[in-house]
Amino acid sequence: MSDNDAKLRKGVESCFEEPDDIMNSPDALEKTKFRHAGVSTAFSILMRRRWDVICSTCLCMKLVISYVIISTEFQPVDSAIAQLARCVGYSLILLLLAAWFATVYHGPSRPSDGDYKHKELAPELAAAFSAGRQCRSGPRFDCKEEWCSICNHWKPAVASHCKTCNRCCFYMDHHCFVVGKCIGFKNLRCFLSLLAWGQAIHYYCSLAVLQRLAWQGLPAIQDHWEWGKLALWATLILHGIRDVGGRLRECLRPYQRGFRSRVHYRKFYNLYMDAVALSHEVSAQGLDAAHEQL
Repeated sequence: MSDNDAKLRKGVESCFEEPDDIMNSPDALEKTKFRHAGVSTAFSILMRRRWDVICSTCLCMKLVISYVIISTEFQPVDSAIAQLARCVGYSLILLLLAAWFATVYHGPSRPSDGDYKHKELAPELAAAFSAGRQCRSGPRFDCKEEWCSICNHWKPAVASHCKTCNRCCFYMDHHCFVVGKCIGFKNLRCFLSLLAWGQAIHYYCSLAVLQRLAWQGLPAIQDHWEWGKLALWATLILHGIRDVGGRLRECLRPYQRGFRSRVHYRKFYNLYMDAVALSHEVSAQGLDAAHEQL
């Protein structure tokens, strides 16, 4: 390369380079810092919420499959009974979507929403929470309010912190990845409705598949497509009935024992197990003392 070509190339490259004083200026460094902080924050949120995205996508896929089953499985297709059955199935899907949006819209109710005021617990409830100081097999708890260093807000005794949402909520039951929200004081009934409609859709899809089998019988052995579709429908329906039914029982179990929150139910269950273990220890020591006296 000649000297003239080298000079020409150097001049062209200098046109696209920014001076060092501009690149190292305080404004440029501040913009770079904010840009990197924004990217790292977005990445951390995405990693923390990855299961929300995955489970919400799975819900959309299941709703599409349910729509296909309800639209194609009722036989004969043109009969009035099949059309009525399809309308009922579409209504169930709409009710499930309404329960999903209601669960997301209402939210669990959080102390940091701005409408929270310091209130004292009822004497019976305060006495029950005060017993949590003696818990040994699980995290200790108390009736007093605590300062949440992550939320930068006071956390009442009936509130719990969610690591996925990174916020506290009242009477937290659990964090639901399907709705991307915590289930708590305000949206628990909406979530139970969501589970009930989901279970109803699974049973209704199974009814549609069984009705088609009763009408047309089993497909031919050589028809691998129909057998594969039937196996897929059966797998999804049975898994959905088992999964949704199990979650519904888990949510209703604390209610059956007088608790409004699964988190509180686990705390007091650990306290109960500690009391049982302590009772056995006292009984064993009492028997040993009696044997020593004898």
